[in-house]
This record gives sequence, C-alpha cells and structure tokens, in this order.
Amino acid sequence: MKKAKKIVVSIIALILFKSGFAQNRTLDSINKLYIVATTDTVKLQLLSDLNWYSLPSDLNKAKTYAFQELDLAKKINHQKFIAQAYNDLGMAYYRLSQSDSALHCYEKSLKIRKIIGDENLIISSLSKISMIFYETGDYNKSLELMFSTLNIYEKQKNTNNCAITLNNIGSIYNRLNSSDKAILYFKKALVIHLQNKNDYEIGSTYFNIGGVYLDLKKYKEAKSNFSLALPFFIQSKDKIQELQIYMGLGKIENALNNLTEAENLMLKALKIAEAEKIDNEILDCKLQLAWLYIDKKQFNRAEKFAKENLNTVDKFSKPKLLDIYKQLNITNTYLGNKDTAVEYLQKYAELKNNIYNEQSSNGIAEAEKKYQVAKKEAENKILQNENEIKTLQNEKNTHIIYLLVALFFVLLLIIFWQISLSRIKKQKQILETEIQLNRDRERISRDLHDSVGGQLSYVVLALEADENIDKLIRQEKAKELASSLRNVTSNLRETIWALNNDKLTITNFSDKLKQYTKNCFTYTSTKINILENIEDDKELNPSLALNLFRICQESVNNAFKYAQGSEFSIIIESGKTIKIILQDNGVGFDITNKKEDSYGLQNLLSRAKEINAQINIQSQVTIGTTITIVV
Repeated sequence: MKKAKKIVVSIIALILFKSGFAQNRTLDSINKLYIVATTDTVKLQLLSDLNWYSLPSDLNKAKTYAFQELDLAKKINHQKFIAQAYNDLGMAYYRLSQSDSALHCYEKSLKIRKIIGDENLIISSLSKISMIFYETGDYNKSLELMFSTLNIYEKQKNTNNCAITLNNIGSIYNRLNSSDKAILYFKKALVIHLQNKNDYEIGSTYFNIGGVYLDLKKYKEAKSNFSLALPFFIQSKDKIQELQIYMGLGKIENALNNLTEAENLMLKALKIAEAEKIDNEILDCKLQLAWLYIDKKQFNRAEKFAKENLNTVDKFSKPKLLDIYKQLNITNTYLGNKDTAVEYLQKYAELKNNIYNEQSSNGIAEAEKKYQVAKKEAENKILQNENEIKTLQNEKNTHIIYLLVALFFVLLLIIFWQISLSRIKKQKQILETEIQLNRDRERISRDLHDSVGGQLSYVVLALEADENIDKLIRQEKAKELASSLRNVTSNLRETIWALNNDKLTITNFSDKLKQYTKNCFTYTSTKINILENIEDDKELNPSLALNLFRICQESVNNAFKYAQGSEFSIIIESGKTIKIILQDNGVGFDITNKKEDSYGLQNLLSRAKEINAQINIQSQVTIGTTITIVV
C-alpha cells in the first residue's frame, strides 16, 4: 500500500507540474518536485528539465544534471532517456564551446533515436549536429542537414521548427558572406515567430538580422535590430544573448570610430561572460576586444587577448581560429616580431584555404539545389540557383600579399623537391627489382644445373657405354637409368611447382613436403610423424620456397637412405619466424668427423646461407639425427 501510495503521489506531482506550472517553471520548483518523486521515469524527466532551465544561467550545473540523467537512464536501461541524456549533455558541451564533445554526444543520441524510430527526435539531433558543423566551419555538411530537416518540417507543417531551421540556414549563409540570402531566411523565420508569438526566438532573429547589417556596414539598421532584440533577452534572463547584444553594439561604435564607447560596451559584455563563467562567450568578447585594441594601436593589449584566446579556443572552431591567427600576424608585424608574424600568416593562409576551397563551395551549392528540387516537386515552383560563396576580399596590406607570394614560391619548390625524390625512389625500386630478378635467375639456373644437369649427364654417359656388356649388368644399368630419370622428373616438377606460383604460403610448402616424405617412405616400415603449428601463414617467394624445399628434400633423402630408423618426424611452425625440424631415431653419425659426407652437409649449409636461414645439425651414433632450420 505504501509503495502504491508513493507512485500515485509521484504521478499527481508530475501532472501538476505539466499542467499547473507549465508556464512558470523555475529551477526551485523543479528541484522540489525531484525531491518528492519516487519513480525513476519521473526523476529522469525532471533531470532533463533541470538541465534545460540551467543552460542559460549555469552550464556546469546543466552538465551535472545531464550526467545524473544518463547514469539513472543506463541503470534502468531506458533507451529513450539515454538518448535524451546524451542530447542534454551535448547542449551543455556546445554552450561550453567544446564542439568535439558536443558532436560525440549528439551522434550517440542520434544513433539510439534512429533505433527507437522517433522522427521528431531524429530531426532534433540532425539539427544540432548541423550546428556543430556550422561552428567548426564545415558549411557543406551543415547546410545539407539543415535543408533536409527544413523539408521534413514543411511536410509536417511544423511552423515553429521551420522558423528555427530557417534561422539556422540564415546563419550559415551569413558565414558564407551571402548577406542577401542570410537576411532573406532570417526574415522568413521572423514572420513565423511573430505569428506564433515566440518571444525568445523573435529576439534571436532580430539579433541575427542586426549581425548581418553590421557586416554590411549598415550601422543604423544593425543598431535598430539589436535594440529590438535586447528586451526579449533581458526578459528571459539569457545572459549569453544579452552580452552578445552589447558586443554587437560595441562593434557598431567601433566602426563609427567611437572607440571609448565601443570599449565600454565590450568590457561590459566580457564582465557578464566572466561572471557567468561562459568560456565560449569570454573567448568571443576577447576576440572582439583584440580587434578594438588593434584599431586603437594598442598592440600589446591586443596580442595579450589573442594569445589567451589561442590557448583556450576549440581547435575545431575554424572561423575563430582564423581570426586569432590574423590578429597575431598583425600585432607581431607592428611589434617588430617578423618571424612570428610570418608564422601566423602562413597558418592563417592554410586554414583560410581549407575553409573556402572549391570543393566546399560546390558541395554547398549542391545542398541548396537538393532542397530546391524537393520543394519544386511539392509546390511546382522553380527557384533560381545562386552562387553560395562570394569572392573573398583582397588583402588590404600590400606587405602581406608579398609574403603570401613568397610563401607560394617556397611551396612550389618544396613540391618540385618532393616530386624529384619520388622519381629517384621509384627508379631505385626498379633497379633493386631487376637485381633481385637476376639473382633469382642465377639461383634457379644453378638449381637446375645441380639437380637436373648432373642426372641427365649420368644418363647420357650410361647410354653411350659399351653395348657389349653382360645382359644382367645391362638390366641393372637400365634400372639405374630409370631411377635417375625419375629423379630428373621429380626435380623438374618441384622446380616448376616453385616457379608457377608468384607467392607460396607455408601451408602450400608444408603440403608439398608431407607428400614428398610419404612417397619416399611408402614401401618402408618407418613411421612418419608430422606436426604443424601455423599461426601466421606467411608467403614465400619462389626462390626461397625452392631452396628451403631442397634443404628439407636432402634431409629426407638422407634419412631414407642411411638412417635405418623406425620413426621419422617433421615439425613445421610459423609465427614470427618459420621453423622446420626433421628428426629420425636411426643410426646417426659422428658430426665432428669432417670426412663424413654421406649426408651432403656442405650442400645443406650452402643453401641455408643463400636464403639467410639458420641451420643446426645434431646427431649421435645409435641415437639419431635432428636438423633444425629457422628462416
């Protein structure tokens, strides 16, 4: 009964929260509800709400609530809230200017939401990921995702989300210096927000329009829109947007050469950012102050802010990093630090080319084209394609242009040098290949001469011998000739086996050796033991395979002819090295006796040396012989 009563109390509390307090939620009231909540699902919803309402005022608290939400959701394996927790955590990281961490969380959330199949939540994640790409300068991906989400929202007739997406598209075009298109999309968004009475979004849109007019140096229009936006942000207690208004107004005063008023407004914004501990906004304020102090010829103060920003900026935020490099180039140029100035100029040029390359431009144009095609099919209306990126402004400083030209020629020299090195390396490889081919030809010729030539010479001499020999002797010679011809055929077959394969594996080699050994001992009572341990089935070139086989063949033949053992064992191992052990329990021999040559020891050692193999021969009279080969 008590448990049931607690559940009822929690459900009632949630209903009251959703209905009676929906318009006037505060962190305090949500915290109180969280304390009395007894079910995990209710707690998860309240933690998500705590995260949301903490975002404008305390990002660290917002992140803490998101982690608590994630831990609880994982504990009860609630997939929807696991995705929501990653989403909430991503929003906190995003506002903390930790773009890489935010993107990681949004992608985790998106993956789960796709499995769940909730289209609205999927779109929400796509929009947030698009804004990350926007912040990091990947406008191609950002614009493509935004147009995709806009198309879906239009089909759903979700006007509020359409307006938010239109606002985001306008922001991307503004970054692309396409001011007309930026204002077009912002004004489309503003019309919808005014109809829906979305006060906060109305303020954001006025602010965005003001920013475009500021870039266009239409200061009167910019100041008017900033002034319209400010009351909405003060009402919502959004300190981030409030300080951004002050920064915008400061930029206007800076442009009008009212530098003292501009400095006061920007310092006011910085004070709010530092009080709220909002790292991203602190960076933005210092970024604009650095430009202001450059205009005031206070280069030491400008360099100080630029260096502080360089140490804190998210390396994925390319547009901000671009501004910092330019500031450090200018300040070091005027402070007489020429080498440092050139270093930052080079970094600026490389990053600028990376952001505004032709491939990105084409991709962005294609993103809008896809959106327009989809819209035509729905509305039968044709919109003209427009160029997405304007030609970048020429550098005003002639000295900087000269440095860029010099860097260009240095880069050309480096490229030519690299091409020359590449050609030399290629020629060297061709020469080494030809040398290796000649060595392989010599080895194969010698092998054919030693193994086949000798046998054929014997056959020729025997055939040319006196025909007036005894019949029995002639029969014996015929048997010997047949045996020699079989050996010739076998040797040729083994040589062809090696030459017909570009690469032979250890398994191929092992199968060939096993077959040869079994054929050799077919009509004997000797027991054959074969053990394979092939962890790495290495590839052998034909020359190595043939020489290694000849060494093993010689050892098998010696064991067959002379060992007189009851057992013969082969162990083949392939890991970091290739190891082959051939062992018999026969009569053995005195290995210290230099006159002993029945096992062809010198031949074995010579072939092993030729393929850089280690060979170890151990033998004891009456005990047997062990030959170990390591390649």
